[in-house]
Amino acid sequence: MTTTLERPPAPPKRSAGARALVWVGAIVGALMLVSGASSLVDLLVYSNADPATVSGSATYDAAPVVELVADGDVTVATGDASIHVERTSRTASTHASYKAAMSGNRLVVKHTCDWWRPGFCEAGLNVTVPQGTEVVVRSSDGSVEATSLTGAVTVHTSDGATRIDDVTGAVSVRSVDGDATITDIRGDVSARSSDGSVDISQVTGSVTTHSSDGRTTIAGVDGNVDARAADGDITVYGNGDPVALTVATNDGRQTVDAPTDPDASVSVAIHTVDGDASYLGPRP
Repeated sequence: MTTTLERPPAPPKRSAGARALVWVGAIVGALMLVSGASSLVDLLVYSNADPATVSGSATYDAAPVVELVADGDVTVATGDASIHVERTSRTASTHASYKAAMSGNRLVVKHTCDWWRPGFCEAGLNVTVPQGTEVVVRSSDGSVEATSLTGAVTVHTSDGATRIDDVTGAVSVRSVDGDATITDIRGDVSARSSDGSVDISQVTGSVTTHSSDGRTTIAGVDGNVDARAADGDITVYGNGDPVALTVATNDGRQTVDAPTDPDASVSVAIHTVDGDASYLGPRP
């Protein structure tokens, strides 16, 4: 008696698209493992080493523009006729570097961490500048606070909250991960946020905002308003005067409870992709 064993059918061949998805999944998984391992190393270093705190200060002649670059908290305000810089760093198993140099018409101050080596690091700046100085802040890991300034202010943050208050001059903010609060601005305001709320109030100029993920609130603006959001509610509070209003939503409710006039000299535009759009009377 002869017995014939049937071979199991061959597995179906993956398509090129399926193979590509497998490779993408493998790459993403590897990156997640590397990121997790790096975070674990940092945690172990920080928990087993005593952070060292280093402080210092310096004074520089006035410059038309001051650019501050830091891997930590940054505060800047108006002071006397010179530029005063106080720096503080906290590190474990790594260190922070400090540099200051003129580049054209601007003084560039950098207080940054050596991220190429594992460890814990914070490198912050506390700065005062003369009246009329334009200020540029670039912070990769920390909050930014700019108050009582009489010059244009530009802030770029990648991880931290931003607060700007009492500024005479144009204000521009770009925030990758953190809330932005902007108040009492005598000039135009531009704000972009990829992950965090935006709250703007008391502005004599125009306001332009764009949010990828977060709530936007705007109140007390004398000029035009153009507010856009991909994912998040937008609420604009008027000041009681009629405005030329444009409202558009792809997936959300529209609420209008304030005077409008298509011939008004001031315009308000609200556009949301996924979120409610509201134009209301003066903010309580």
